Amino acid sequence: MTQAPTDMEKKPSFPPARDLWQIPGIAGAVVIFLLAAYITKHPIQLPSSRKADFKALLMAYETGDTYTSAESAQRYLARYPSAAGNAMVLFIFADSRWNLIRANPAAITKDLSICLDSFDKALSVGLPLENRAKALEARGDILLRMGRPSDALQAYTVLVEEYPQANSTLLSVALAYLDTKPPAIERAAEFIDRYLAVEGLSPKEIQMGYLAKARLEMAKERFATAAEDAQKVIDAGPDGETVAQAHLILCRALMAGGDFKGALEAVKDKAGSEAGRFEAALALVRARALWKAGFPGEARKAFDETIFSFPGTPQALGARFFLSSLLFETGQLQAARDGIIGLLDDMSGQGTIKTAYFDIDEVAGLWFAVGRSILDEKGYTAAHEFNNAALAHVALMPQGHFLFFDATLYLWEAEQHEANLPGLPSSQRPAAEALVKRSYFKAGSMFAKALESAGPGIYREALYKAGHSFFKAGEYSLSADYLLQFTKADYHDRRVPKALYEISDSLASIGGYSKAISVCMQNVEDHPANVYAYRSMLLQGDLYRSMGGENVNVAAKIYGRILTDRRFGTQSVEWRKAIFALGETLYRMGRYEEALLKLEEAIKRFPNDALVCDARYYLALSYRQAGLASASMHNELLRKGAGLFGLLAAQGGPGGKDRAREASFLEADCYYDLGDYEQALAIYDRAAEANVDTPAATRALFQIANCYHHLGQAQKARTTYKRALFNLKRQKQEVEPGGDFYESLAQWRGGGQA
Repeated sequence: MTQAPTDMEKKPSFPPARDLWQIPGIAGAVVIFLLAAYITKHPIQLPSSRKADFKALLMAYETGDTYTSAESAQRYLARYPSAAGNAMVLFIFADSRWNLIRANPAAITKDLSICLDSFDKALSVGLPLENRAKALEARGDILLRMGRPSDALQAYTVLVEEYPQANSTLLSVALAYLDTKPPAIERAAEFIDRYLAVEGLSPKEIQMGYLAKARLEMAKERFATAAEDAQKVIDAGPDGETVAQAHLILCRALMAGGDFKGALEAVKDKAGSEAGRFEAALALVRARALWKAGFPGEARKAFDETIFSFPGTPQALGARFFLSSLLFETGQLQAARDGIIGLLDDMSGQGTIKTAYFDIDEVAGLWFAVGRSILDEKGYTAAHEFNNAALAHVALMPQGHFLFFDATLYLWEAEQHEANLPGLPSSQRPAAEALVKRSYFKAGSMFAKALESAGPGIYREALYKAGHSFFKAGEYSLSADYLLQFTKADYHDRRVPKALYEISDSLASIGGYSKAISVCMQNVEDHPANVYAYRSMLLQGDLYRSMGGENVNVAAKIYGRILTDRRFGTQSVEWRKAIFALGETLYRMGRYEEALLKLEEAIKRFPNDALVCDARYYLALSYRQAGLASASMHNELLRKGAGLFGLLAAQGGPGGKDRAREASFLEADCYYDLGDYEQALAIYDRAAEANVDTPAATRALFQIANCYHHLGQAQKARTTYKRALFNLKRQKQEVEPGGDFYESLAQWRGGGQA
């Protein structure tokens, strides 16, 4: 048999417990009784000296003197490495040492490994059935403490198969599932339910079940329910480690729900001996509660006390991390930078980059914040240099995190360039807009590269930001791909509605209208109260309108629904855009009177909106068409149309020269429809001169000829018409005829109209 470890320390240093269990009371007595019974039935033949040593060992174990029994077992194994009965001695050694570890928040991984190895040896040599169950359960608990939940689950599975009556194991399995990354919430819930359904559980066992349930609710992010379950454990009492852990969960649940003062009250007096191995954790969470409750000065003292009182523990590392965050938040940038750099140095020296209280992604988050502070002070070059130094400084930080940080810098740079656009002269805008798109594309490419070596949290962030950056860069196909992956990877992220909106917009931009509409509908259905669901509803209407045909009717219904839906306030962007869009859509549907009423309302409500110019154009078109269809309102509506077209021709607007030119012709058309041929002639003449040798000028010439014809000036009509036909043949382009357009000169001479 291999000799047991011989490096037992007088005051061993152990890591904090992560399981729910305490040093066994009644269960331990049962094991001791079974062990004594086994020895009585199966006496071990030992030499007198070995008998004396074994008797002393057993006495220490039976009396609960865990340190003495562990030390005696170690000496016994060193003295008699091949003696019969060593399986029982190994078990006593492992069980005693495990009890010490569970009670000591300063244990180290080495102690856990020694304990695990001893249990493994005892199991391999052979243990009585009554001791084998305890050894298997201890193995699972140790593996769980070592951050190996998958291995722990295997150990628990063997235990459940061999000893289905072991109720406590059901809870151990649940905790192992909660500790997997990501937590296997449904499986954990299944085992907790099985445990709580067992008949005859003692009050203490029920209390432990509710403690596990509180942890489960925290994993589900149902913080109010988690707080309720933790409070049940506290109310059941008495004070001790179980209640201390419940206070810890209660505090974290209240903090997650934003009740920072309530969280502070939950841990106000919970410290000291009754907290046991949770004392350090309670001290840390109290400091955090002080910070979040708005007492930064007291929080800083509490963080310092935690660092001083619990040196070498994960809680001390956590206190240093959060203290750096506090310093950064309160503007003490240099102290924050020094703190985080020192923390990362120490963590790298320990060979780990995470603790029970923060993980690598949180550290990266603070690192990014420090980098951003450098960016704000010294610019992008200094920030990139800082990041490159960090990459060499902390070898354990995955490269993906630094690529992500560089990408974030490019994204910030792109956003800054975009924010500067409104203040630039029009002559500089094209070049600046191109620069913005290039910066967004560079950011997207870097985020995509970071995905190759990023951890889970950064991976999700990189997916979203790659998709968003490509969207802003106009790379819509890439944007849709990355954002679709993001929504599938974590559908509960608060940015999913925005991602779905950008997906639908991206798909629409590359012609995928049907897919874009499906994504819009999904967003509206899944996130009915989110602003991006509102925008998706508006986008859905715009897409149907763009598709034309019968889809325009669907668009009108969607716009109408937005205007009557109580979720959309009349001052919301979506409501405002919907009323303008509905007016235009009604015009396209030929419902001119409804269109002009809706457009008049939109312009009256929002006279300074950027959409007013387009609305006036469609309002003028609606006036003209409604006037042509109404005998009683003919003159009034056509004159209103002519006035609006004249205003648009003079002002231009979003459509620029093309819109102004079109408005000029339409103004003239209105006067032509009114029979005011002299006014129409004057406007057509100006339009033709302004658009020489263009199809627009040719159309104007045809209408000028028609005006002369109606005014009885036949020679001028004939001459102008010949010019129009000559231009038409030379340009070889179709023009949109207006008024009394004649197909040929012969037809015109004959007076027949097309």
